[in-house]
Order: sequence, then structure tokens, then C-alpha cells
Amino acid sequence: MHVSGLAFLLVAATWAAPAFAGGNLVQNGDFTDLTDGVGQITDGYNITTAVNWYTNGYNKVMNNANVAVRTQHEGPPGDPDQYAANFLLWAQANGGANTWDGYAPNGAAENFLALNSTYNFDRVYQTIGNLAVGEAYTLSFLYAFSQQKYFYGPGYDGDTLQTLGAYVFEDATTWDPAAPIWTVGPQDLPSHGFSGWKLAKTSFTATATSEVLSFFAVGTPFVPPYALITDVSLVEGAIPEPSSWVMMLAGFAGLGVAGWRNRRRSSGARAGRVDDPAAFDPRREAGAPSTS
Repeated sequence: MHVSGLAFLLVAATWAAPAFAGGNLVQNGDFTDLTDGVGQITDGYNITTAVNWYTNGYNKVMNNANVAVRTQHEGPPGDPDQYAANFLLWAQANGGANTWDGYAPNGAAENFLALNSTYNFDRVYQTIGNLAVGEAYTLSFLYAFSQQKYFYGPGYDGDTLQTLGAYVFEDATTWDPAAPIWTVGPQDLPSHGFSGWKLAKTSFTATATSEVLSFFAVGTPFVPPYALITDVSLVEGAIPEPSSWVMMLAGFAGLGVAGWRNRRRSSGARAGRVDDPAAFDPRREAGAPSTS
């Protein structure tokens, strides 16, 4: 049975790729499931809740950085409306020194979470179940860095240094901000800037059937810096090591060459080889008997 080089590649790719069994174990990874629309999700503030996510920090869910969301105590001191819709992030349309349109990468169809632990030192977390002890899992998400617009009015400007970390612990009480499974920063963000969206991906091995996934962001005031995340996903299977990818690619290249040679041989057998006189016998082509 003849199998083409392409078929070999497809089979090899299927065999060599990480086994991502099942679906996304994270619930509400795009933060679109909310109890009362976008806004601050701090537990106990009764503004809104991101279903399956918990926090005591000063964190907000947004859909568009140009559209103010409801928060508590974000306005100037003495503001009578402590739940005013007054929280914005710098984007191109509101005068930011960047080209961000204010949305998550997939546009208005998804929300993003803005994290800042400067004033309430806490993370955002979710308990993940259905884990298999000893199995590897891959966490991926999109992240960016931004700044709050007009904190206490114009004049609160400047560069910020910002850091974001992802954490996995067996329960919510054992969280340690100094022990992330993934981290980035400190990143220097210019005044009114935006870092652009980036993909983060890392693997870990489950040590319990249920563990707590957390995100935590820190940065320098007085311009409140915010880390943004969306599209959070956790699937079974580890990311192949770089050396494994090199070996896989080398193997694919070898299979491709083998398939190409097989096609050449098959083509030669059907059409006749250049050094085969019978292939060019005009009497054979005309149906006459050959003398050879």
C-alpha cells in the first residue's frame, strides 16, 4: 500500500503533538459571564461578579477601555457617588499615547480583566477541578499592560514598572506571591502607553485533583498600572521542550524527503526512466512489437 509523504507527516504530527485531552478546564476564561455587567469585581462590593472568579483586590472587568466602568472610590476624594462609572484605561480614542483600540484581541465579543494590587493586595483566582494527579497541564492566556486614565484628575502621569504572575496552589490559603509558575516583568510602560497583547503559555504537573489558579499583578504608583488578561485556558498535556520540537521538525523534514523520493520513483515506474530505451521505443508507443 502506497502512503504519500504528506500522509506520513500528518500521522507523525498527530503522534508527536502534545495530547490535549478534553476541553478547557477554566470556566469563564473570557470574563463574559457577569452577574451585573462590566465593572469592579471585588468580593463584597456588590458591583458585579465574574462567575467562577474570586478576588478581594481592586480588579475590574472591561469590554472597552474607552467606556468607563463602575467602581468604588475611584473618583476624587469626597465624590458622593462611590459607585460611579468613572474607570478608564488609556487608549488611542481617549488621548492615550498608543494605538490600542481599547478591546481584547477578539474585539467586543470578549471581555478582559484589569488587575491592580496596589491598593488591595490580592489576586484573582478560580478553583480548577477534574485534575489527574501526576498529569501535565498547559495554561495559556493573553495579557497586556496599560495605565488608568486620569487617576484623581489630570497630572497623574508618568512611566510605570509592571509585573504579572500566574500561580497554581492546592488551595486558596496557601497562595505565595513569590512562587509563580509563570511571570513577566518588570516591564517599563511609558506614560499613557499600552504594551500590546501577547500570548503566555506554560505547563505544570497537578499534585491534587483540585487546585487553585491565580493571577496577580503589581506595579509602581502613582499612575495606577494595570495588567490585563483574557482567553484563559487550561488543558491536559504539556508543552514540548524546544529540543523536542527540533527533533520533530527534523523528523518531518526527513519524512518529507522520503515521500518526495517515493513519488519520483513511482513517477519513473509509470512513465519510464530516462536511461530505459524501451520507454522511448516508438514502435511500442504505436502498438508494434518490439525487437528488443
